[in-house]
Amino acid sequence: MQSPNYVKINSDFGIDGGVNADGLQFLRENYKSCLYLCDDGKEICAGDGFASVQEAFNENSFQIPFNSGDDSFLPTAGPPESMRAFGAYADALDVLERPTVIVCKSARRASAVVAAYSAVKGSLDSETILATAKQTDLKFLASEGMTHWVSTVANTAAVNTRVPMIFKQLFESESCTYTYLLADRRLKEAILIDPVLETVDRDERLLKELGLTLKYAINTHCHADHITGTGLLKQRFPGCQSAIAESSGAQADIKLNDGDRIEFGGRALMCIATPGHTSGCVSYVMDDFSRVFTGDALLIRGCGRTDFQGGSAEQLYESVHSKLFSLPNNTLVYPAHDYKGLTCSSVGEEKAFNPRLTKSVAEFVEIMAGLNLPYPKKIDASLPKNMVCGV
Repeated sequence: MQSPNYVKINSDFGIDGGVNADGLQFLRENYKSCLYLCDDGKEICAGDGFASVQEAFNENSFQIPFNSGDDSFLPTAGPPESMRAFGAYADALDVLERPTVIVCKSARRASAVVAAYSAVKGSLDSETILATAKQTDLKFLASEGMTHWVSTVANTAAVNTRVPMIFKQLFESESCTYTYLLADRRLKEAILIDPVLETVDRDERLLKELGLTLKYAINTHCHADHITGTGLLKQRFPGCQSAIAESSGAQADIKLNDGDRIEFGGRALMCIATPGHTSGCVSYVMDDFSRVFTGDALLIRGCGRTDFQGGSAEQLYESVHSKLFSLPNNTLVYPAHDYKGLTCSSVGEEKAFNPRLTKSVAEFVEIMAGLNLPYPKKIDASLPKNMVCGV
């Protein structure tokens, strides 16, 4: 027998709340998997809680508590907090066999999760998903915090549909450095991340071929293995501004701090402080959380060294785990370097397979201390010039 809180959303999803043994049997007969949102230490539904859910669904289930009092679900929460929370639910729903039922105490939180997930997968903005939720009388609409969360997730994810972007990954072979070109396809405003002096001609040519206006040339940190192309790009593109972390101590038009936004056209990057490789490292996250540009903080199956420029293995470990590994698992990772022919990873991949950063902090510190790497060949020439934007 179904519970009074049960709602069939569509052929893929249903939601329920306050399920008893009979209700759980009904769900098992009609669904192949379950996402359980209760924290059994604080509240239990579905008989004996998640243990009963696991028994009913033969372990084709996940328990991811949804605490509506967390910062992510407050009416004041911004996109970073909202998307970090959403990422865990999205990762689970992506792999659970359909149809899936989402269960909590009253179906309110379950309705918020299914609405947010539907918005992202359907590229729906907040106005559309909230109107749809109102038509089906989903309970999360009674909560200001949950409504804000669903709206923020929907609008953050939908920006890529509203404002299409040009994205190019470019490579400099001597230092194995990646430069990234991002641009609003319609307004033609562009940004370059980690440009290299030797490839400025290539970057200039590409920008002009695509009819783009270079608004910013930015760096993830003060590099030691190459001279940045930022200064020369500013000369060739009047109006272009340079940017780097204020904590780097380097000169630039814009000194960035954690949480700052860099806007180009209708798109934006969010700055995340990720010190450890150097004391002045930052990463840049796309406004829709589709990509993160990690500099040397997080490489594909590796990380940057921590033995100079104010580096700290403990600090790097904390930066990666608290700032980068808290992003959605499907966020693509684009580093500043790769030496093995790899171009891209994801947060989920690195959390699972990075041979250094899957260790404990003590093991990581020991690994980094034992690298005994030679100093970069160009460090004496690069650092002084990069401290003044490469000029």
